[in-house]
Amino acid sequence: MYMSPYWLNEAEKASSAFGLLQKDVFQHWQDLVLEHGNHPGTPYGDANQRIIWLKEKQKWGSLNLLLCDDSSIENWAAYQASYFKRRWTVRGQVDPDDMKFAEYLGIEAREMLALINGSAFWQLVESHLKEFPLEPSDVVPSSDFENWIEEVRWRIRVLKRLCNPRWWLRRARAEKSRLIEEMKRLFGHVHASREIYLSSLSFEYWKKRQSANLKTLQETEIENDLGQRFTLAELFYKSNSNPAIRRIEMMTRIAGTEKLAKSLGYKATFITITAPSAFHPYSYRKSKKGRKFSFKNKRYEGFTVREAQQYLAGRWAVIRAELHRNEIDYFGIRVVEPHHDGCPHWHLLLFSDTAGLSSIEQVITEKSLNLYAGEPGAQKRRVKVERIKEGLNPKTGKEYSAVGYIAKYISKAIDGRGIEKDLFDNDAATSAQRIRAWASIHGIRQFQFLGGIKATWWRELRRFAGRFMSFDESGKLAFDERAAFMYARDCRPELMHLIAAIRDMEVEADASVAYCDLAIKIRSGELQLKTLTTAHGHEYADKRTGEITRFDQWARLNQYGELQPTVKGLWFLSGRSGCAESVITHEHEWHVLPGRKKHTDLEMWH
Repeated sequence: MYMSPYWLNEAEKASSAFGLLQKDVFQHWQDLVLEHGNHPGTPYGDANQRIIWLKEKQKWGSLNLLLCDDSSIENWAAYQASYFKRRWTVRGQVDPDDMKFAEYLGIEAREMLALINGSAFWQLVESHLKEFPLEPSDVVPSSDFENWIEEVRWRIRVLKRLCNPRWWLRRARAEKSRLIEEMKRLFGHVHASREIYLSSLSFEYWKKRQSANLKTLQETEIENDLGQRFTLAELFYKSNSNPAIRRIEMMTRIAGTEKLAKSLGYKATFITITAPSAFHPYSYRKSKKGRKFSFKNKRYEGFTVREAQQYLAGRWAVIRAELHRNEIDYFGIRVVEPHHDGCPHWHLLLFSDTAGLSSIEQVITEKSLNLYAGEPGAQKRRVKVERIKEGLNPKTGKEYSAVGYIAKYISKAIDGRGIEKDLFDNDAATSAQRIRAWASIHGIRQFQFLGGIKATWWRELRRFAGRFMSFDESGKLAFDERAAFMYARDCRPELMHLIAAIRDMEVEADASVAYCDLAIKIRSGELQLKTLTTAHGHEYADKRTGEITRFDQWARLNQYGELQPTVKGLWFLSGRSGCAESVITHEHEWHVLPGRKKHTDLEMWH
């Protein structure tokens, strides 16, 4: 089709306002002109309107996200923080009672008065945030307040973030990366036939950011009160931040969950929930001859990845409320992964009794389809339910396992271990990296256990159990009964019940068995646990020195001047003895040594 040189020149000029996406915008304009060529009227109108719309889209408040580098964002963030600092003031005398109350809240009296008496000030805050657009609850999540004091504290938390340039810097960086990715999806770059799950530009940015973060970890040392030093990189590889360790723990927990279900006589179902067609920019098909291809979805309504995730989360909230009203007991795991075009979908592995499982399947199917119910193929594609079989699989000779259904999705979303190719014949390890990058850029939580033991409890109990492990005469790791007895005798005899509960955690060849046993004790009420943090005013006596330390002495303030609770151990209540006791799993205080270097975002997008 012939294109007017005048409009081509004008479009090229307009595209220059989009920075690193300049070529993509110009090509997108030409594609729209070609698409409109077969329709009546000028072919340039819709394409020109799209350019105008994209120019507005790239603005976040007063910041042009596509034309700014990291130093520009830093300067802008500093200005935004100073804007709120200048306005968070009040003149005049401060009442003594207000002074006492402000001290109780941990803020300056003038700041409190500006919040309590200055309704116009809070309206100014809300009005300014709408330019982005944001709500105060987007800065700090809120719920129904029990009293006005809680609301004042929440408002103060919001303002402390708005007065901090680092909060604005992180938020602007996230908005920029998401904007670039959503524009790439809009231009038709993200699908199975081109760049799967996310754009190559965003993937390369994520890898550079990961490398910079790793370099920072390697250059940052921490030291404890015993003088032991480690780099953060050394601790990273030993922690759940390491993808390999995270995958192993996930598989252990889900295998333990399946063992728990079998001990209760529960069955399993595997359910996949997909967003409506309006959330998918591209579709994917396989021809009769075996050819796989992607094509534009005409029903796509321009929804972003995060909006699709919010839709699915909203459906799950309705489902969960219905199951709670019907008093259905269930537990399991949820895995989120992207379709080839970046739109998320959910996999749910749920356990319940026979009647409960039927109700769960019915409720999920009904609630997932009551929106966009009339779209073609909704019944077939939006919800897939597969009841996990029982008995022996005649093909493998092994027992059917629910873990087998979810294992490949967990591995595919972490490191691709045990999988050669993904669904689209791509290398599984590379696809796993792209999926992790996709989740990171869009801020999506990939895994969530529903019910069962909290991850913190499991990790802290294993840490506690590790105190009593030693190598026996044959060189095998074994539980040291004498060390455990001496610990309980010197500290608190009531701890023997907890020690008995965790005895096999580090010894059991299959850790999922220990996970199952622990879950049974917690479900039966035989063992009740609660996380112990530095926010508790608890006293700890050092066994070696006898020194008494209050936990709130260990507490640190975050960058917003707020108490930052950190895990120190567990509270537990034995159902047999009825005694409430605490177990300290983090006895040492750590601090970062000076010398950390700063890595900026200057070259990340190039």
